[in-house]
Order: sequence, then C-alpha cells, then structure tokens
Amino acid sequence: MTQETVKKTVEEAARVASDTAAEALGSAKKEAAAVAGRASAAGKDMVSDQGLKLAEKLRAGTGTDDLQSRILGVVAGSVAELSEDLRGRSLSSLVDDTERFARRHPGAFVAGAALAGFALARFARASGGSASGPASRASGSASVPGQWPSGTPASKPTEPARLEPQP
Repeated sequence: MTQETVKKTVEEAARVASDTAAEALGSAKKEAAAVAGRASAAGKDMVSDQGLKLAEKLRAGTGTDDLQSRILGVVAGSVAELSEDLRGRSLSSLVDDTERFARRHPGAFVAGAALAGFALARFARASGGSASGPASRASGSASVPGQWPSGTPASKPTEPARLEPQP
C-alpha cells in the first residue's frame, strides 16, 4: 500500500464513522423527543385529572346558597375549565402563555408561585414519612433525645453564673 492509498482509506473510514455517528445522534434525538413528549403528555393528563377531582370536591362543598358556596362553585368551574384546557394544549404553548402572563403581571405571577409552593409543601407534608421536624426529615432519620440531628451527643445545660462576691 502506498501512502496515498492509506490516506484515502483513512479519509473514507472517517467519513463513514462521521455519517454513522450523525445518524445515531439524529435517531437518539428523535427518541429522546418522543420520550419527553410522552412524559409531558402523561404529566399534563395527571395534572388535568387532579384538577377535575379538585373541582368535583369543591362542587361537593357547595350545598347552601350562601356566599361561600357560590364562591366555591365559581372556583370549581374555573378549575374544571383550566383542567380541560390543559389537557388540550401542547406543553410549549403552556410555557409561552405562562411567560407572557409573568411579564404582564409579575406580582400576580409571584403570588401564584408562592401559593403553589405552599400548596405543594402542604401536600408533601401530608403524604410524607413519619419523621418529625425539618432537621430529621433533611437527615433522613428521626431525632434521638439528647442528641443533635447529626448524631452528636448534646451537652448538658450549664448552670447560670452566680454573681455573688467571693470572700
């Protein structure tokens, strides 16, 4: 083999490897997009279903004709409408609408985000484990009396200093 033949063979092998890698990358991107699409659709459906269940529970709380019942009825209708709207839209359009709303009404957006955070925290606490206190939940173990959450023994409390004159 001459040097020219080796060079052509190496160039051809590099081109074939590059083409194969590009095809593999393209198919991996398509597969990742498909998986992400299925996951986002499943997540949207789950949130929509939970919204519809919440609307049903709110409607169940409307029994009398007082102001609270009417407000619950309006809120239930809005939640149900939002849930159905969520089911019929793409994730990108929801993100775009959220961004537009946040730019137009930043205070309302922050308040809504805070409210959603509090609701999520309450839900997580209600469905959480049996450990008590934030330190024990963070470390993953229940606290032991006489020890700090890290497991180090707590020191005994010291007696207050006496301010009596010494003879």
